[in-house]
Amino acid sequence: MTTARVAFLLGYSSNGNLCRAFRALMGVTLSEASTLEGRLHVITRISSEVLTPKYLSRWDALDPLFVRVA
Repeated sequence: MTTARVAFLLGYSSNGNLCRAFRALMGVTLSEASTLEGRLHVITRISSEVLTPKYLSRWDALDPLFVRVA
């Protein structure tokens, strides 16, 4: 997909605004994020901010909802 299409689908007024927001949030450009190193950077950043002990403990609380099968 083009950045213009993604920007439209996400509600941005232009692909430039999407690019600026992505860089501000992730610390890399969309072009950089399309490389293996860039994807690893984005995944690491998201993981370090979202998978904190506080949030991981909340996932543990959902454990009874999942059926374990072998």
